[in-house]
Amino acid sequence: MTKVAFVNSSENRGANKCPFGQGFFKEVYRLEGDGYRANWNRQVSIFDVSSLNQLNQEERKACEATYSENLTTDGTVIHNLPIGTRLQIRKLCFM
Repeated sequence: MTKVAFVNSSENRGANKCPFGQGFFKEVYRLEGDGYRANWNRQVSIFDVSSLNQLNQEERKACEATYSENLTTDGTVIHNLPIGTRLQIRKLCFM
């Protein structure tokens, strides 16, 4: 079962996202308060911690320094999912 490990946001575009306690997702405008919120094709970005486990120490350090996903999950290998897969996390459904 997939769990949300972190909800991440940045106030401005170009800034790294940092974890915070909770988030509110709005239809069309993604994560409320996030610097990248807008009406465009990538509403919410998701990254699973299993992807970090495939990186060497140098790659992992670089990835963590430039982190830019809204949700960090634990339990679903995101990159193995077919295009068009829908993920349901509580009441939200992500495509």
